[in-house]
Amino acid sequence: MMMPPTTTIKTAKHRTNNRAPQEHVSNDLMMALQDEELADVFLVGSDRDEEPVPACRFVLAARSKVLKRMLYGSFREAKSSTICMMGYDNIVLQAVVEFCYRNDCGEFLINLEMGELGVRKLVQLAKAADYLELPVLHEQAVRVVRARMTKNPNLACAVFDEANTVCQIADYALHIIECRPYVALQSSCDKESVGGGVECLGPDAITCLWKDLRVEAGELFLFRMLRRWFDHAVIKGCKNPAQQVAFECSRFMRLDDIEPTALFAEVTDCQFIASERIFDAVAKQAIRASQERIWSIQCRGRSSVQRVLVEGAGVHNANGIYYRISGLANGDLYSKREVACGQQYVYTLSCNAKDDTYECRLFCSKLLTDRAVLHLEVMQNTSVLDPVFQPVMQVIRVDEPDRHVAAPIRKYYRIHLSDGEFHAKGTLATSLNSLVESNELIGNSVIKVLQYSLYEIEGYAAIHVTAVSIVSSNPGQCFGSPVSISDPATQVTKAKAQSEGDSDHPGGLQSLYSCNYHVDFQARDTTIPRSGWSVEDDGIGPEPTCVWIPAVTKDAHSSS
Repeated sequence: MMMPPTTTIKTAKHRTNNRAPQEHVSNDLMMALQDEELADVFLVGSDRDEEPVPACRFVLAARSKVLKRMLYGSFREAKSSTICMMGYDNIVLQAVVEFCYRNDCGEFLINLEMGELGVRKLVQLAKAADYLELPVLHEQAVRVVRARMTKNPNLACAVFDEANTVCQIADYALHIIECRPYVALQSSCDKESVGGGVECLGPDAITCLWKDLRVEAGELFLFRMLRRWFDHAVIKGCKNPAQQVAFECSRFMRLDDIEPTALFAEVTDCQFIASERIFDAVAKQAIRASQERIWSIQCRGRSSVQRVLVEGAGVHNANGIYYRISGLANGDLYSKREVACGQQYVYTLSCNAKDDTYECRLFCSKLLTDRAVLHLEVMQNTSVLDPVFQPVMQVIRVDEPDRHVAAPIRKYYRIHLSDGEFHAKGTLATSLNSLVESNELIGNSVIKVLQYSLYEIEGYAAIHVTAVSIVSSNPGQCFGSPVSISDPATQVTKAKAQSEGDSDHPGGLQSLYSCNYHVDFQARDTTIPRSGWSVEDDGIGPEPTCVWIPAVTKDAHSSS
């Protein structure tokens, strides 16, 4: 028997109107969760002066298996309305509760300060999320911590000190300090990044760093940082324990890799290094000079490669260890890359012979190929590919293959490639799918495009990548603020960029320091001068000091 039409209409209307009451119920539940009078459990953090954090026992247990065992298991917390979580501050516990309610802790992140204290709270939040088995919250916290360290490397010291030495965040912070010690160990002067640097390290953290032979810095710089840490501890009234820690750290320093003038000028007055060690260091230096016939020092980092230690430059990012990457026809080339730590510039030191003089230059250039997207668009319009054009670009997004798109594009991973200014759509060849599925190629990855073809999407150039070389799987940030090449709002910017032309645009190259001197035929350890550098237009004084460090051979290792 067929149902009357009126009944059918009423039923459909009834089902449609069910949506509104569901929304009201959801809103009422959220209001109830925020009502402290309805809270049946209170979380007590390490700052006992603050009020306990009210929460709903059922919601916490539903979101976290750890909290479920704690609140409904055989633990004593199951019978108590107060739960002590002394390892975390109350503000962190509030963020955990907020996440359990809303699946987001945006309010916590918005109100969090940008300096050292704020990043320590983020590390606590990540540790709490990991302990409570809240992977989404842990991922959110880690992502924000990495972004802040990338923008302000000096905050890596605070993160390393706050995090457990075996956790993921600690490893990333340590990597930043190892690769960028001249920036990470010095506290920033920026108002928005107050704190950080070597001063915020605790005894265990600073001892761990000074044992680390992978920290790419000279011994003199490390001594100065250790003295800064000690002086800061003395001001805080912790002289005796700090002196013991500094003495322990100094045991792992090779004082013979500090030049004699600096040893006697700076180290002799140190309160945590005995004078006997200084004279022993000078004796070792004298023996080394007589054996090798040249003056040379060593430093931390990869000892099997020729290196140049650059210190004292007004451009702080220029300081550090430069590794010899290739021999040129008339000179040498050294480079310092810090891509994995979010540094979007490549610093290079070159030395070339010109007639009877040597010309040395220290400059930096953009990691990403300048205007790569515009070049691809020009090639698409002219239907002529440049066979030697292999741009370095950043993958700012990776999407799953779209089955709704016509073949053959649908079977490929879709990507957005950026040059820091613009980004364009593209696809990856199926032979590269394993890179995506193994997380070697993800969002923010930096790649060198080795082979490609061009096609068109909605009238704009798109790139099909068939061969790549991964420069960095994840540098920690998206470089620049790239806009879509297909966005009509960017047409004015594109026209302006194209009108400037390559002749008027150096491609991001910035010459920082230079040094020229006449060739002499006396025996010398390197063509790279130690001093005498001048400041270029894009550089900032003072000029650097450069020390050439020879590669350590197997014989040298065995003799030592």
